[in-house]
Amino acid sequence: MSLEVWIREGESQDSLLRRFQRMVQMDGILREAKA
Repeated sequence: MSLEVWIREGESQDSLLRRFQRMVQMDGILREAKA
């Protein structure tokens, strides 16, 4: 499974990281990896 996040124009790295973490949680990647 692959997940890509592209930085938006004018977006800070902190904002990008938060958005990525939300996407990971929504996709359930962490639960799947631990199982």
